[in-house]
Amino acid sequence: MLSRYNFKIWAVASLVALITILVYLPALQNGFVNWDDPQYIYENPEIKSIDFKSLKWMFTTFDVSNWHPLTWLSHAIDYAIWGLNPMGHHLTNIIFHGLNAFLVVLVVTQLVSVVRRDVPAQIRYQLIAGAVTGLLFGLHPIHVESVAWVSERKDVLCAFFFLLSILSYLEYTSPSLQNPSESPHHPPFTKGRHYILCLLFFIMALMSKPMAVTLPVVLIILDFYPLERLDFKLHRLRPAAKVLIEKLPFFVFSFASSALTILAQKSGGAVGSLEAYPLWVRIRVGIRALGFYITKIIWPADLAPFYPYPAKESVFSFEYTAALLLTGAITLFSVFLWRRQKIFTAIWTYFAVTLFPVSGIIQVGAQSAADRYTYLPGLGPMLLAGIGISWLWEKAGQNNLILKRVCIIIPCLLILTFLSVLTIKQIEIWRDSLTLWNAELRVFPDNANAIAHKGEVFYKSGNFKKAIGYYNKAIEADPYASIGYYDRGITYLMMGNYQQAISDFNKSIELSPVYKQAYYDRMLAYKLAIKEADRAIKLNPGYADAYFNRGFTYELLGDYPQAFKDYNKTIELNPYDVIAYLNRAALYLKSGNHAEAVKDFQAAARLGNKQAQDYLESKGIGWQY
Repeated sequence: MLSRYNFKIWAVASLVALITILVYLPALQNGFVNWDDPQYIYENPEIKSIDFKSLKWMFTTFDVSNWHPLTWLSHAIDYAIWGLNPMGHHLTNIIFHGLNAFLVVLVVTQLVSVVRRDVPAQIRYQLIAGAVTGLLFGLHPIHVESVAWVSERKDVLCAFFFLLSILSYLEYTSPSLQNPSESPHHPPFTKGRHYILCLLFFIMALMSKPMAVTLPVVLIILDFYPLERLDFKLHRLRPAAKVLIEKLPFFVFSFASSALTILAQKSGGAVGSLEAYPLWVRIRVGIRALGFYITKIIWPADLAPFYPYPAKESVFSFEYTAALLLTGAITLFSVFLWRRQKIFTAIWTYFAVTLFPVSGIIQVGAQSAADRYTYLPGLGPMLLAGIGISWLWEKAGQNNLILKRVCIIIPCLLILTFLSVLTIKQIEIWRDSLTLWNAELRVFPDNANAIAHKGEVFYKSGNFKKAIGYYNKAIEADPYASIGYYDRGITYLMMGNYQQAISDFNKSIELSPVYKQAYYDRMLAYKLAIKEADRAIKLNPGYADAYFNRGFTYELLGDYPQAFKDYNKTIELNPYDVIAYLNRAALYLKSGNHAEAVKDFQAAARLGNKQAQDYLESKGIGWQY
């Protein structure tokens, strides 16, 4: 049965969760989008059943460059209940986000109770800090991506277990459990139970999203402040060693999850190489990201689904310089106040540590930042705001100045209302694929990834011509991004232009050799091209171009004998086909038959081909009879 004290906290937490859920209800009208949702949900056969085979897949797959079996299981449960009705999948995300806001209130009130034990009006201070932090967490538009995007289920699920783990740890470290003799009403196994729950919830968080790997360090931060269990003075070294040893199982699972994640990301080609992203550039982007996230939390303007990695950025750029000055100033401020106000150092360290896995030091994907990365780290600044409002409220109460309280309540309500309006507008961005990519292109008009995804919208609707136009724009915007070539190749494949499709698939594979689907679709294009040529030859045995196209396809497949046959037939039917001579000459060179290659180059040169003439001249060979 809840005490009156706990009832107040749970009532406030429930109200915060309810407000959060109500603000996010418009997301129920949203559909799926063509960014990860196909792989996670509506084109994923593995979530359409929950049996031994599918569970084995969930726990062993590195699909979508991740290892998160609980996330897969949650999608499978959704499919079992809702099928492919997007409303149900969105509802699950919204409920988890509401539960997370609920847990944030519980965590904050418990943390504040540790710091403010001597405050007579402790419960009021706790409730204000918890409510403000919970509402900021629940209503801030920077969290919309994690909630309104069904594929980001992993964020809300991971945070749910992450917060439960912290709650269990706070119970485990409570004074009554640390000194059982002072609280005889607690069974002897209670302390160990909370420790085991803390570890189990941590493992479940890792199985939802590997970003939870920082939790062991977060627990150590809590041990420093506000729990004050860690002190490296000589007379307290043994207790400090015990506190650190407690974390060993957590670090073991953290390292194991990190190793699995790196393997998963590498298997999907998501980890950028040092050649593509040099270490000094990654450090610079990491510093820039810290400043970027702080700015977006304080002023959430121009939020975008995808923030491209800066193509060119100098150390003297405004973004980098401003981020360096901001993060440097906050760090110095926190260190300066360490002895008097440890809270600033603890919160800043938490923010930096929880952002580290996604800071860009290990570059994953082509984005430099993402709103979803702040889902848990953003709790730091939000907690500071909550405690600040509590402090102002307390000061206003000491002087009995109702006006001051009014001056606190009204601005808070205005800010929360403003954030709610922005959140509802941001939810609308995720309504469908076209709306999503139009919103992205308003902020980043040259984003090749967004242009290609917009082209895919038209491809799915059967408007291939318009899709090709967008894929051309995507390739023009970034000639080194494989997605534009692959998507254009698929479209050409559907249009029956197999040779162009093969060419685009080849380029896509060249740029992204680990993209398995491109290999499969290229093979399909090969087979279809040969089948089409066979049909054309059957209808018209004298059709030289059909033999040439089939020969070229056989050459790409590595079937040189068949390619030679088709090139020979092409030249027999059309002795003036320069390209056929050049292709056969190249094939002779690959086969090591230089004499026959020279003959074909000479034939092409006599037909006026400049390329063949230049080649022969470079070798000192003539081509006239």
